[in-house]
This record gives sequence, C-alpha cells and structure tokens, in this order.
Amino acid sequence: MAAAPAAAPVSPAPARIAAENNLDLAKVAGTGKDGRVTKGDALAALEARAAARPRRRAFGPASDP
Repeated sequence: MAAAPAAAPVSPAPARIAAENNLDLAKVAGTGKDGRVTKGDALAALEARAAARPRRRAFGPASDP
C-alpha cells in the first residue's frame, strides 16, 4: 500500500488564519520554499473563496415591486 503524500509545511501565521476561518490548507497551493504555504497563500485562498460565494442582500425584499 502506498504511503499518503506528506503535507506541505505550513508557517504559524497561515495555520492560524486557516484555523480561524475554517480553511483547509491541504487544498491551498504553497508558493513558498519547498511548497510551504505562506500567509499570502492563505489570504489569497480566503479571497478566492469569498469571491466564489454568491452575495446576499443585507436587508429588504428579494425583488423590487
């Protein structure tokens, strides 16, 4: 049976960002040395996730009368 690939190393800052925002760093491509996930990588992943979500109206009816 083949061993699972080792996870890319993660610095403390992106680890904290991921924990606070429920972000799966295994799905984030690391751009740092040896594939390390950087703070910038984590923030970019959060921005991409936010952009992919549909926006909700803060208040008011769904359509104008």
